[in-house]
Amino acid sequence: RRHMFLYVLLLVLVVLAAIAGCCCISHFVVRRRRQRAKEMGQIQEALEIRNTVRFPLVVMPGDIFLSLPELISHEQARRSDRVTFLDNFEIALDFFTAANIFGIFFSHQW
Repeated sequence: RRHMFLYVLLLVLVVLAAIAGCCCISHFVVRRRRQRAKEMGQIQEALEIRNTVRFPLVVMPGDIFLSLPELISHEQARRSDRVTFLDNFEIALDFFTAANIFGIFFSHQW
């Protein structure tokens, strides 16, 4: 009778352990699927706005930039016509492809 009790108890523990393992695995799978869905949403959003310029692209020719003795303010560069404003993606694409211009991205907080 005691052996039967221990056998049933062991069986119950094994079943509970199996259920707990399944719960952990399913939690991991659901979490991974949610993460993947989130990533796919971010990728889709990036693809949808890839041709969008939220702010004008402001460019300065390299020879002008290299001739500056020091960095000048955005306002100075604009007043002296040293920069070109490209207001949208199509204009920027035309600017760089029409004359086969090579661009280097350089970010500076003015």
